Amino acid sequence: MLENLVKEVPVRSCRIRTIRDELSKTDSVLFMQYVNDTENWSSHTLARALATRGLGVDPKAISRHRLNHCTCRFLDAG
Repeated sequence: MLENLVKEVPVRSCRIRTIRDELSKTDSVLFMQYVNDTENWSSHTLARALATRGLGVDPKAISRHRLNHCTCRFLDAG
């Protein structure tokens, strides 16, 4: 009965993943391209640009996602 008992890791939200999932397919792809473009977009610059389009995101959330320090790492490991 208790064989193969596995501790479940709770997967909390990631602001970047939440925004991505709320956007249309086209905007979702563009959004992730901007998030992943560290050469042209600093976290702060991107956060300000997104705010002008009504998407409130903290630069720290962008940085965490870029460094794979958000909970998305648990989803990608599967």
